[in-house]
Amino acid sequence: MPCNEVFYSECLVNSQRLTAFLYSPPDIPRGHVDFTPEVWDAFDLLHNHGGIVDIFRKHHPGEAGQYVFFDYRVPRSVERGLGWRVDHILATAPLADQSIRCSIDLGPRRAEKPSDHTVMTAEFII
Repeated sequence: MPCNEVFYSECLVNSQRLTAFLYSPPDIPRGHVDFTPEVWDAFDLLHNHGGIVDIFRKHHPGEAGQYVFFDYRVPRSVERGLGWRVDHILATAPLADQSIRCSIDLGPRRAEKPSDHTVMTAEFII
């Protein structure tokens, strides 16, 4: 299939609904910048009606404790596993069928002066 016939998106999506599902401490108020219903609805629309697949969840269904964002204000958040999965690799169903793995690399987040996000990668056979 030529590339122009396959719409796919490898993107960082601040999809708070999935984040809330994966890590939702009871003290986070709904409506907080990281947990807005509008973004939840947008992610649901992509996932449930747009045929967009969360590649990480395809390869790690129901696996808890997998995060790409760790707040600097939380002491030792990486070591304690206190994070959010706010970055995603999304693909259409045809492209998702060609994905063979997806993983999160915590190495960059453990480096000196790191970003608050770490790296997520996916591999596809096309």
